Amino acid sequence: GMKSEHKRAKDAQQQCSDRYEQIPTPYDVVMLGMGPDGHFASLFPDSDPIQQALDSHGGKSCIAINATGCKIAGEYTERISMTLSAFLNSRHIILLFTGEEKLAIFEKAKQINDSSQLPICALIHQNKVPVDLFWAP
Repeated sequence: GMKSEHKRAKDAQQQCSDRYEQIPTPYDVVMLGMGPDGHFASLFPDSDPIQQALDSHGGKSCIAINATGCKIAGEYTERISMTLSAFLNSRHIILLFTGEEKLAIFEKAKQINDSSQLPICALIHQNKVPVDLFWAP
């Protein structure tokens, strides 16, 4: 998986991608959550390289994310995530979140379709894989 002996996420990126690319695809189902800033799977607004991570035609399964300056990321700003193109290599996606605040962000994302502001837009506005929403107050 994503565990590695590397000290930096960027150094572990290739190993992680190589491991994930051994998993047979398409995945049956991918389950994701959403944060109050519209991020999912550590793909934060203003993180680096967010546009590469959200490229639906990208080649890699995993990507190193630098979330320095992203308040929601907290003190752990170096992360590894799967890319949007990897998530879209599935039969079905489930998006699960709770609370009125996140519901308002989701509704905004449906309207604006700006993944640089709300990364979740890239997921909910694609038409390759069905996305089912599960929300609870």
